[in-house]
Amino acid sequence: MIDHIMKMVCMPLRRWRGMLAASLAGWMGTFAFAIPEGGTWEYGNGTITYTSGGTTLTIDASSNTSILNWLRFNIANGESVFFNLPNSSSRVLNRINGSNGISFINGVLASNGQVYLVNPAGITFGGDSILNANRIYAAAGDMSSDDFLNGIDRFTNLQGEIINQGMVSANEVHFIGHRVVNDTTGVVEGGLISFSTGNEVWIQRVGDGISIRIDGQDLGDPQEGTVNASLDGAGGIENHGSIIADPGGAIHLAAGDLHGLALLNTGTIEASGGTIQLTARGGAVHNDVTGVIDASSASGNGGDILVQGPVIVNEGLIAANTDAVGGEAGTIDVRAHTNAIFTETSDVQARGNIAGSGGEINIEATNGTVYLAEGGTLDVKGGLLGGDGGSVSITGGQVYHRATTKVGAINGADGSLSVTVDESIVTTDASVGDPIGDPSGLDLTSALEVTSQVGTNVLHMFDGDVSIDSGENVSVIDGFDLNGHDLDITAGNNINLFSEVSGLNDFTLTAADTIEFGDSFTDIAGNATFTASEIRVEADSPVSIETGGWQTWDGNVILEQTDLSVTADWAEFTGTIDSDGPLHASELNVDVDGELRILGSIGSNGALGSIDLTGDLITLGGTEITAYGDIALNGDGHADFGEAATIVGLADSLSITSLMGDILLGQNEVFTQLGDLSMDADGLVRIGDINTLGDFSVTAPDIEIMSREGGNILQSDGTYVYAPGVAIISGGSIFFSSTPTILGGLGADPVFASVEDSVSFNSTLSGFETMQHAPLDIGDFTFGDVVLNLNPVPANGGGDDPANGGDTSPSDFDGNLPGPGIDALLASAEQVGATEGDPLEIEDPEEGPLADSEGLIVTAEDLSIDVEVLSENPDDQQGSVTRADILANYPVNSVNPATGNIRVKQRRLNRTMLRSSLEKYQDLLALQPGDVEANIRDNNTSQIANSINASWAEYSRGGEGEPSTAGFAEWLDATPGQAETREYVRDLRAVFGDLGNSGLSSGEFSYARFRTIERIMDSASGQGGMTPSQLSATLGS
Repeated sequence: MIDHIMKMVCMPLRRWRGMLAASLAGWMGTFAFAIPEGGTWEYGNGTITYTSGGTTLTIDASSNTSILNWLRFNIANGESVFFNLPNSSSRVLNRINGSNGISFINGVLASNGQVYLVNPAGITFGGDSILNANRIYAAAGDMSSDDFLNGIDRFTNLQGEIINQGMVSANEVHFIGHRVVNDTTGVVEGGLISFSTGNEVWIQRVGDGISIRIDGQDLGDPQEGTVNASLDGAGGIENHGSIIADPGGAIHLAAGDLHGLALLNTGTIEASGGTIQLTARGGAVHNDVTGVIDASSASGNGGDILVQGPVIVNEGLIAANTDAVGGEAGTIDVRAHTNAIFTETSDVQARGNIAGSGGEINIEATNGTVYLAEGGTLDVKGGLLGGDGGSVSITGGQVYHRATTKVGAINGADGSLSVTVDESIVTTDASVGDPIGDPSGLDLTSALEVTSQVGTNVLHMFDGDVSIDSGENVSVIDGFDLNGHDLDITAGNNINLFSEVSGLNDFTLTAADTIEFGDSFTDIAGNATFTASEIRVEADSPVSIETGGWQTWDGNVILEQTDLSVTADWAEFTGTIDSDGPLHASELNVDVDGELRILGSIGSNGALGSIDLTGDLITLGGTEITAYGDIALNGDGHADFGEAATIVGLADSLSITSLMGDILLGQNEVFTQLGDLSMDADGLVRIGDINTLGDFSVTAPDIEIMSREGGNILQSDGTYVYAPGVAIISGGSIFFSSTPTILGGLGADPVFASVEDSVSFNSTLSGFETMQHAPLDIGDFTFGDVVLNLNPVPANGGGDDPANGGDTSPSDFDGNLPGPGIDALLASAEQVGATEGDPLEIEDPEEGPLADSEGLIVTAEDLSIDVEVLSENPDDQQGSVTRADILANYPVNSVNPATGNIRVKQRRLNRTMLRSSLEKYQDLLALQPGDVEANIRDNNTSQIANSINASWAEYSRGGEGEPSTAGFAEWLDATPGQAETREYVRDLRAVFGDLGNSGLSSGEFSYARFRTIERIMDSASGQGGMTPSQLSATLGS
């Protein structure tokens, strides 16, 4: 006997020495005979040997697959049964006659292979039992011989119970029955563990893991089930002891649609860094207050946990943390069909702990309610010393969320919380509706009826970004401080903002119907985007929306007896803006540092009280601006006269009307209208430079023109033309109802020029220099981001040219310029004038800037430039002038957000110089070792960057004092062995030398040059090395 046991000790059995000691102690004591009996071979062969007075049974199988039938299979305390199989993959099925009652095993059962025990009456492993094998299957049902011999682990007629009160240790442990219970003293340890209940269970192999089919169905998305979910009664699967998988192992607890309480855990379920799945096809899954479900890891990434079923109730701990430095916490998915309930004792964790990143917690009730009680916690924080925060996602038909939620990071990026709900949801200080209390007394068969809400106890000083998405309405009833994070709210109907949210970074609102502002939002550090059919502003006091970045108002804005003030870096309003208050015509004040775009009419459906718009550039897309009081467009003006228009109207016709006040433009303002423009005020109209493609009219008792100093206007070839004073130019006619007063006494006297007859030239404007029938000499018209002002310049007749010392006073000038063929008007930046006898040539807009560049593979995009061609769409060609072409000139800071490249119009570029620059850049790419064609096609610059970094490192190590770019340039030229880098640097200088002469402005060139250098250095294979700024300085040395 001792020799046989020692032989078994040498087998690769788990924890065998400890079990052996227990077995020997029992074997040497007093025992009652209960050894298995009546064993016969159905398939395979071997021997069945009873020894030591009948207390030890040894089955020696000579076949890899064996089937034995037993009358009874019991093992008493002190008894031992050994299955000695040919190898660890060998399998033996022990079919037990259920008519003789359950099998009670309270001794030792051990094997080096795979042991199957099936007894329809059930199997109980007592408190003194010890099981050890490669794989153990214990089923309270039947298994057909055909299935077993064909390797199909399908168990049928599951009538009895599997109860474990002892110690089970195996590479795999599978318990299958009508019920499966691991009692308080029970310990199950293995690499892969499964408990399954149903009428029929099929365990299928999937790679190194398994999938479980119960009653012919896979364990997919949570279903409603047919049994009524309850926390009372006996559970289909119960764990009151310990179920522990090896590190990286897997645990599957799968319950069929049999029990109201499908799965109950009051003990410990643990798989360090592995996988834990608790699934029920019917009934409730209940992790009680003492229950622990833990996939945390001390040395690696946290594991993954899935809990799903019709109803989920958690009162205990669910954890997937990591203690590893640089590790990542795992993912916890809780998916219910009807209710997912987390009580005040619930604790769900996927933390980074020390220096790891937080994981994910995803909670969903697909057809019901998610309830997270105050006092419970959801924690995906990053580690104390490093690591990013994780994410928490909550989704349900209704969501009640008042549990403490942590997603932040002390030394990493903060995480996020998202709440998605079918019904309306509110944010409140106090709970709306009574808390549910003890879940054991609830009717869990239908969704809990709650008011969906996110408590401000969750949101105030939150440590991550927040998104709230409702299929109906979202209402911010009580505000909170979001501590410098993003807030994104989406609603299928309306968003109601009754209280301010402070501490915002980016703020995004999206509603299918209406957004209503009932309070100011003055603490937005980033950008704001508001999208809805209507955006209403209605409050007891004026509303202010202030952002450190841009604002987008995408929808029609309605001011309901409430003044609105907007302050931003830049802003865009895509719809109309109207007042809807018969007792109070609301005031609009928009002040931005950059561009202000208002693409719809203002006051067309309800005049505003007053309008004050301020921006570096104001773009107006509507046809009407109407207010009772003053209308100010950059009323404070600009400090200097610039080369670009400061106010642009896009419509074919724009009327600006002040019913009881003034229309005011400030100093150095240039207004370009791409059609007709009319200004009508009860009081004063004050203007500066005006350019219209159509008619221009001013009707007011008082009209003032702000004079200005002369200034240069950029032309398409990069040169400038001097504009000595204010110019008012119309592609149609000009009408002034009264004679204007000139303010300031700056620059030359104003000049009025029109293509058509202007009756005011002989009346209210007769005292000024005027030009009729002044042609605009370019045929097509397009508009981009900026339209530049026109400037009338008489040449070659029609009066003496002041540039030649002549005088162009009204008495000497007949008001008519010679016909086409004269450089009559210069369109700043883009217009090209035609001289007499030299017909105007316009390049084909469909041709790219290098359409004839045969042999070139690289493009301007490779040098960080997006070249935009002229549109031929008739809808883009506006205005009544037959030959008018004002082309867009993008400002220095106009970057294409889609590519990050600088945007430049085709006609601005010198094709010869741009082609030369690209040819030199292509030659530079070809210098690199390797596949020349691939390097050029893929714009691969890694060898250039690696070579420069290596040279910079060598220079930095060998020099005295701090390395400098000037010193590096000198060292590179003088040091042998640096030929490769020297050639790269020389060629880069040549590339940018030609690019600088290609028609770009200095700002555009600087941007394109730096961005290209930045991309080159970012392509290096290693980190560190020379910075883009240092290389840029070197190229300039």
